[in-house]
Parts: sequence; structure tokens; C-alpha cells
Amino acid sequence: MIAYNQDPHLSSVIKAKYFPFNSFWTAPSHGAKSVFWSSIMQVKNELTSNCFYQILQGNSNIWSQPWCPIWNNMHAYLTLSTQGEQIPNIVSDLWLPNSKRWDEEKITHFFGQQAAQSILQVPVSQHEGEDILCWKPVASGICTAKEAYRHLAGQHFQPIPQQGERSLPIPILTLLNQIWKDGLMQPRVKTFAWRLLRQAIATGERAGRYSSHIDENCKRCGIRENDHHLFFTCVFARAVWFSADPPLRSDVLPEDDTGIHSPIIFLFQTGVHKVHIHKVFTTLWFIWKARNDHRFNSKVWTVQQVHHLTNATVQAFNPFAGTQHNNQCIQEQENSTALIKHSHGVQDHVEAQVIVQRVQIGGAANAHQDDISRSVQHIQEGEQGPQQLQRQLNISGIFITAQIFQAHGPLMAEAQAVSLAAKVVKSLGLNQVTYISDNQTLVTALHKGDIITTPGHWNLRPILAEFFNNNREILFEARKIRRELNKMAHSLTRKAWNQPDRTSCSFMCNNLFHDQQCPVLEALQSSSWGDFHLCRITCV
Repeated sequence: MIAYNQDPHLSSVIKAKYFPFNSFWTAPSHGAKSVFWSSIMQVKNELTSNCFYQILQGNSNIWSQPWCPIWNNMHAYLTLSTQGEQIPNIVSDLWLPNSKRWDEEKITHFFGQQAAQSILQVPVSQHEGEDILCWKPVASGICTAKEAYRHLAGQHFQPIPQQGERSLPIPILTLLNQIWKDGLMQPRVKTFAWRLLRQAIATGERAGRYSSHIDENCKRCGIRENDHHLFFTCVFARAVWFSADPPLRSDVLPEDDTGIHSPIIFLFQTGVHKVHIHKVFTTLWFIWKARNDHRFNSKVWTVQQVHHLTNATVQAFNPFAGTQHNNQCIQEQENSTALIKHSHGVQDHVEAQVIVQRVQIGGAANAHQDDISRSVQHIQEGEQGPQQLQRQLNISGIFITAQIFQAHGPLMAEAQAVSLAAKVVKSLGLNQVTYISDNQTLVTALHKGDIITTPGHWNLRPILAEFFNNNREILFEARKIRRELNKMAHSLTRKAWNQPDRTSCSFMCNNLFHDQQCPVLEALQSSSWGDFHLCRITCV
């Protein structure tokens, strides 16, 4: 949120307090820090290494924002041969005037040949708009708290200990998973349940370990306040449970060293309906709220107040809670199979990771051939395209194989194929064309036409920007076809993959109407193909 500047007021306050003379990316880690800012600083390096700016307008700061691989060492590369020279400050200062092309001479002059090689590899999108901050691990490119947690948890996975205070019995772990996936439980109650079962609630006994100013005893009855006492054996908690529906004598519940796991397992050992789980943990939540009000605000809750708030909260998130509660009892439920489901879930997750890695490796290996094989079919199978093609050039189709070395994965390769198809369409002077693809993500992005908010994947933005630029004066549509109908594209892909690197393109014209000079060859020879290398063109 700070880097995206989603809340300008909050971002301004944090900047003024912690990094008044720097950007977030170069904020110092020393100095006085709150718990909030200290936690951010602990993961800042991980955030920095996985974030970068996609260049559109070139408004990113050269010295303090992650716009290229060497951005954090730009000062070390700076060379000043003449005093008084105006040093570039933002990315657009490194472009040729009135263009979005790198000024190679200027970059080499200021930063040297080694830095210039790295900078010149940074793609520049031809789309208008400010530079976009992207989060690499997710397709959307947006770094949310949820996505950041998933990434960090995957990078620094720590298994739950089997012994000690932080260990979790299997039934408790199963219950945690069930609670976390429950869409009808209030989010704050979910969070509280997670903290309670992970033994992270700041009871008097637990908080008293860190400060001598905290009273370790219960304020109501003067007994040492641990988890079991606070939620089950305190006079207030016992009154709440005994007056509940159904009533419960909490003072006879089993107790162990953890204080909370044994009574929870005992309550749910026969399997219960979700409504009962909601009600139990919501009751525990309001017992905790009542305890905090009594300890810190000197406010005394009544037992009925806890019950009313519990029932209102449960029914607010689950309107059918009352009916389900009357129709099903705890004793009538069969033993839950969540444990088996959880074990299968772990296995599925591992298999999914393996599949993703295979796709990424295979896509990178086949990137330079997986592009253009589809581009011809994009033109060939369009509704209006072939008619225009036949009328103007007297041809029935063009088959192209080509290579490119900047497609890192199947999705990016498919997008490069469509981009080349757009170049071919522009070179041939077509007015209407239908692009086809067997990739739903790409077709959806082409339909929406907004590369800023809905690019399909953040690394498609430069490719889609070039595609829309080439189709600016062309009436086009995009369609999704089944993969088995795209055999021609895959056949050309294999040919491009098996074809050795060539310095020239071979051309073959099998069209009987082209006696001497092929108009397709003339049109394509006069076009610029950028990073694409055309291997073979066949006109029929």
C-alpha cells in the first residue's frame, strides 16, 4: 500500500516519519522503529527483489526505484567527464528526444558500457500512462498482503513443531484448516481462533513473561491467568458456559500443559456441525472481549450480554444458523473426514508445484519457436481476413515459421505469436481480421483491450501494447478455439524448434497467380520485424 500510494494520507505520514529524504525502496533500516515498521523492514529485501517498474511513461526515478536490474547501484556506475553536465533523473531522460527509444550514446556516456548493456535490455511499452509497479510472483502483478504472505511462506517454510509449546495435535490442526476455509465465520473470529489454537493470546501469564508491569493473575478471581483459566474455569467463563444452549460444565473439562487444546478436542471429538463451531469460537471471542474490557477499561459485562452478542454475530454471517442448530445436534454428527482431506490437500499442492515448474522450464526451452507458428493461422482462419487477402494479393494463405528469444513461457510465446500476426496484417494492409488462439487468458486480454488493469499477466503488457499499436487502424476481433483445432500452429511450432538458427529467411511462392514477383514477399521484405527472426515464408 505504501509503495503503490493507495492511501496518500497514510503514505505521507509514514514517509515523513521513517524515510523523509528517501523512497520506500531506499528507506534506511536503522533508527527508531515501531513494531509495524520493523516487520516491514524484515521483509523489505524480499519485496525489493520481487518488484519492478514496467516502463510506460518513463517517470520512474533512476536512483531510487527498481526500474532495471542494477538500479540500486546506479551511483557506482555514474561517470562525470565534464563538470556542469545535467545528470539524468528519471528514465525518460535516457530516451532519444520525442521518442521511447533508448539513447545508447547518452547512457554509455553517463554510466559506461557495462551498465548500458543492462539498461538497453529493459523493455519500454508504447502504451500511454505512468510506469506500473509489478509484483513478479503473481500474474496480476499486484502485491497484496495475502500474496506477499503466500510468497514468504513458500520461501521460508517452517514445519509445525511436533513437541513443545508451539506444537499442534492433529485434531487441532484439522480444526484450524476447517475454520480457515469456512466462509460463514466472521473474519475477526477466524483470526482469534487461529491465535487461540496457536497459543498466541496475550493472557496474563503469557504477557507477564515479557514485562514485570503486567499482572499475571486474573482480575476477577486473582488466580494465575492462563488459557484454560481465562476461557473455562474463571467464574465469569463458567457462568457463560453453564447458561449456554446447551449448557456446559466447563470446570470438568480436561486440562493439559497447553491449557486450551484438550478441552477443545473434547468438545469436538465426536464431530460437530459448523454452526456449533461458529458458536463455540464466537463465545470464546466475546469472553476475551469481556476480559479485556474488565481489565483495561473497568467495564463489567453480563453473561447475557455475551450470549446476545454471540447469537447476533453467528446469525449475521449465517442466516440459517438457528434452523441448522435445531435440526442437528452435536451427538448426531458422524466423525469428520477433514483429516483425510487435509492429507490429500498437501499431496495435491506438491503435485501442482511440480507441474508449474515443468511448464515454466518447457516454456523457456521452447520460447524461441513457440511464437510465430500460430501467427499465420491467426490470419488464415479469420472471417474477413482471407477475403481481403484474396482480393488484394490473389492468395489463399501464408504460412510462416519464425523464432524469438524473449518468450519465457507458453503464455508469453502465444502473445508473441499474436503480436507477429499483427505485424503481418499491418504489412499486408488488411482492414479487417480475426485473430484466433487456444489460450483463454490471452483472448480475454485482447477482448478487454486494457493492458493497465486487465493484461492477463503483467509480463504481457509490452507485447499487448505493441499489438494494439499495430492494430490501431484495423477492425479486428479475437476468438478462442479448442486446442485440438490448432494443429497447424503446433505443426509449425515443431518445425521452428527443429530448424537450426539461420541468418536469412527462405521464401517459397506456390501461388499460380504470381508469375514473376510475389506481392507478399515485397510487402513483408519492406517491414521491420524487431526481435522476430523469420525462418520460412510460404505463399499459397
